[in-house]
Parts: sequence; C-alpha cells; structure tokens
Amino acid sequence: MILDGIDDLSYSETEKLNAAFTNRDFDLILSLIIAACTEIQSLTIDLGYFLYSHKWLLELFKNSLSPQTKSHSLQNVTHFEVASPRGWLGYQQLPRGIHPLSFYLPTVRTLSLESFASHRKGENSALADTNPFWPLSSAPQAPFLTTLHLDHCSSNAHNIAAMLTQTPNLKTLFYACYLPAFECDFDVDELRRGLEHVRNSLSKLTLNLIIMQRGLIDFSDHEWPLTHGRIDDLREFLSLADLEIPLTFLHGHTAPEHWQPLADLLPPNFISLTVKDELMDDYTTFQDLYTETAIRDMMRTFLSYGSRSFTLSLRHVYFYRYPAIWDYKNLSKGPEKEYYEDWKPVDENYGSRWAFAE
Repeated sequence: MILDGIDDLSYSETEKLNAAFTNRDFDLILSLIIAACTEIQSLTIDLGYFLYSHKWLLELFKNSLSPQTKSHSLQNVTHFEVASPRGWLGYQQLPRGIHPLSFYLPTVRTLSLESFASHRKGENSALADTNPFWPLSSAPQAPFLTTLHLDHCSSNAHNIAAMLTQTPNLKTLFYACYLPAFECDFDVDELRRGLEHVRNSLSKLTLNLIIMQRGLIDFSDHEWPLTHGRIDDLREFLSLADLEIPLTFLHGHTAPEHWQPLADLLPPNFISLTVKDELMDDYTTFQDLYTETAIRDMMRTFLSYGSRSFTLSLRHVYFYRYPAIWDYKNLSKGPEKEYYEDWKPVDENYGSRWAFAE
C-alpha cells in the first residue's frame, strides 16, 4: 500500500521523499496511506496527529487535485473534515493551502473545516498579490457541495466571499468566527456580498461571533468596534428556512437611533429564528450600545406585529443571551394578549425561547 501511495503522490523530488520514508516521517506515512486509498469517500484529518510538519499532506492535496496530474487519489471523497483538538496543545493550523484545496475535491458534498486561517493582509486592505486565495492556477468548481461548516476561524469575511462564489448549490452554511481579529475588523458588508452567491439555494444559515478567551489575547487595547457594516436584509433569500444570526450583523455594531423593524430584515419563508450574541456580556462597547430596554422593545414588536404579518411560516424563535421579554406568569394580562396568544414560552435559559402553539 505504501509503495502504491508513493506512485500516486507523484512527487518530483524523489530523493527527499525516499529520505523521509527511510526516516519514517509520520506526516509522509499518513499521506501515503491516504494516497493509496483511492476509493475513500469520507476523510477526517485530526490536526493533533500533524504537530510538526504538514509538508507531505500539502503535496498530496496539490498533486491529487491538480488537473495536470490526473491522479486517482482523493477523487471519490464526498465528506472531508479538518478537526482541531483544543486543550493544552492549543490550536493547530494546517498550511493555508489545505483548506482552500479541499474545494477542488471533485465529488465533495460536505466540508467541515476548523482553524481556517485568514488570507487578508493589513487593516481590511486588498489581498496581497503574492498571496492569492486559491492555490491552483484556476478557481475550483464545487457544484456538488451542499454543506459547508467553518468553525474556529480567524476573522476574515473575504474567505467566505471567495468560497461562496464557487458553491452555487450550497444549502447549509455554518460560520463561527473568533474576535477580536488578529489582522482586521470583521467586514459584515463583505460577508453580505458573499452570501448573495447562494441566495437562491441556501436553506440553513448559522453565523456566530465568539469573543476570544482573555487568556489567549490581550484585550487591553481592543476597545474599538469589532465589526463594521451590517447585513442590511435577507428578504430575497426565499429558500432560507433556518436562521441563526448575531444582532450586530443585522443592525451594526453601533445601536441605531431608530431601530429598523426586525421583520423588515428577515427572510419571508423561514421557520426557525435564533438571535444569538456572545458579545453582549463579554465586550464593553456592546454593553453600552445595546441596552436591555431597546432590545426588549424591538423583540416585543417583532413577536407581536412583525412575526405575524411578514413571516407567516415562523414556528420557533430563540433570543439567546438577551433579557427576558415578559413576565410569563402575567402574560395573559394587559393589552398585548391579542398578539401573544398563539405563542408559548419553552424556557428562560440564557434568554427567551418561544414556540408556535399548534
């Protein structure tokens, strides 16, 4: 099997390959095994096994997925996952080429990628000419890709915009980004432009912003806004049925003087809504800008008037990490009753969860 893998790797510098093989380079041995398994359909790479070198794994992907080599390796992979162990080892990262190379897998349907490195240089400046996003001569075509899961990413909306351009049939997108950013603030406007490429196909969208643990980054000089821009609206996403999104993506980092009605920003045919912000309690600027009174009034308006008039298919609403909207025990009293009789509270843990009463 190993000898077959050496042939399939088609590496030009055979002396270095033979030397690494003689020295039992662990990265090389694993790469050769993967290369030899030409019929493999599901592949998971745990970064914990690649602590020192990723050279040969990167060569395997480049040679197998380059159209010039006509390799048999990786051609049948439908599910590819990069898993990153978290613990005392911290976060391991593959070379920047591995993650974008996975979009060249010709039959891939599901990509689950952790620790996707940023490709942006400077403060939201254009990409450096010496560091193009796609590692091969032409951009990939991923017509079969329906699920894209990106977790523990560095802050870079350009990654999303570049990837979604090549995924015309994507149905499920999960994107979790750590803030504060190491290289730039999170550009929500650029993210929205990227989402436009999957407007007609996307049925489930999950967007998370997560504050870095204070032990991993110095917060002392990060008191400026973490994001800029906003989603604007998702009303043209007619296939979107399940949405999880931070409030700061909908309204911007700075609370508006006049809140645009939440129902005006959301897809008309969605069934489940989760408004989730990890930022509220952990970052000082959000504590000042998004007051409990303003958020409560906005959500009450949505659940009463907006959700019934503009989002008729809505069945589940979850406001995560936000103040409770009502005193549930006295819900049947007062002038609001006519709006809320079709809703029932499910729980109050970390906010308010509501379900449509069938």
